[in-house]
Amino acid sequence: MSNVDTAISKYRAYMKEIRYRTDVINRAISSLQGGGALTGFRESDIELIYLQFRHCLELMMFASLSAHYAHGYDLSKKLVDKEYNATRLLRFLKTKNPKFYPRPVESKDKEDAEGMFHTTPITANFLTQEDFCNLYDKSCGKLLHAQRKPKFASGHDKMVEEAVYYRDRMMKLLNCHWIELNKDFSFRVIMRDIKTGEVGLNVMQNTGKRKG
Repeated sequence: MSNVDTAISKYRAYMKEIRYRTDVINRAISSLQGGGALTGFRESDIELIYLQFRHCLELMMFASLSAHYAHGYDLSKKLVDKEYNATRLLRFLKTKNPKFYPRPVESKDKEDAEGMFHTTPITANFLTQEDFCNLYDKSCGKLLHAQRKPKFASGHDKMVEEAVYYRDRMMKLLNCHWIELNKDFSFRVIMRDIKTGEVGLNVMQNTGKRKG
């Protein structure tokens, strides 16, 4: 198996795991909004949601890291194998490739008069890099550790609203996105292919012709 094939296989596996974890987030949010609790305890549901968020953010960075490493970027093997902090990985990858972050697009390309297909970018209401860092470092960090002061003293509603905010933006970012490894080589990813139900991934290479 080539390095590129390995990167594709790993990237798809990471995205598949993210999809499973967002399914858990959706079920927990739905239970909380209905006045119940998936775990039987509302506080545990909220902690479960933010644990899944944290894993999803880490998996996003592992996916990007593996793709860049397989594509020949000069990355420390120690960092590739042993760094787990998602915001540190985000900042590191940005130094290697400023365009590393997923780029959300519409799931259906549009055909122009010349028969060329064009991807329509999504420009708002997705999980930005600033959102990513805030969710990982602040929101998840606060909820995943015991506190001397009660974490839920102000009630659950605001935390559930925040979870919905981040869930919606994460899904809009990832549902259909591009990962640009360099100006000539990208992955196009669909989290749930309409025909197979699986994670779809296409390798896109610039042939020197007009892009579609």
